[in-house]
Amino acid sequence: MILAARLFTVLAAVMGVVTVAVAALLPVGYALADALVLAQPDAVDWLRNHATPFWWNSFETPLLARPAWMLPAMLCIVFGGAATTVSLPKLPSRRQS
Repeated sequence: MILAARLFTVLAAVMGVVTVAVAALLPVGYALADALVLAQPDAVDWLRNHATPFWWNSFETPLLARPAWMLPAMLCIVFGGAATTVSLPKLPSRRQS
């Protein structure tokens, strides 16, 4: 359990650094779709072609419209929560036999 907590802590820290770096280096309001096109020109087309229409319209399009720093920030929060959850001590059951 300690190894998993440390792994999630390191992943949360890395995503925090990535969040700050993306927010500092890209212009204000730079969308995730624009950042993906900057990294790989056909990335958005590939995502559109490999997703179902429901998934594309419901999840990918709204996510691609958000600022580029938001995805690593969300992953930072998820990994931080996982590290906290894994590191909590197990409490004994209050159930009486």
